[in-house]
Amino acid sequence: MLDISEAVARAALERTESRGGHTREDHPKTEAEWGKVNLVMRLRDGEITLEHVPLEQPPAELKALLDGEATH
Repeated sequence: MLDISEAVARAALERTESRGGHTREDHPKTEAEWGKVNLVMRLRDGEITLEHVPLEQPPAELKALLDGEATH
């Protein structure tokens, strides 16, 4: 449980924006760059590591739905 708590706290401190349920008074705005990466926490050799992993582009059909475009 302590590892999970540490991972959640470190990720929250790393993400310098507000988005969805993650809000920060010191970083109240949503930043587009944070929408392009995931923060990945891993336990390696007994230490928790944090990585910024770029998101892959969604397939064209999904991107069209997310952008509000109709596809026929």
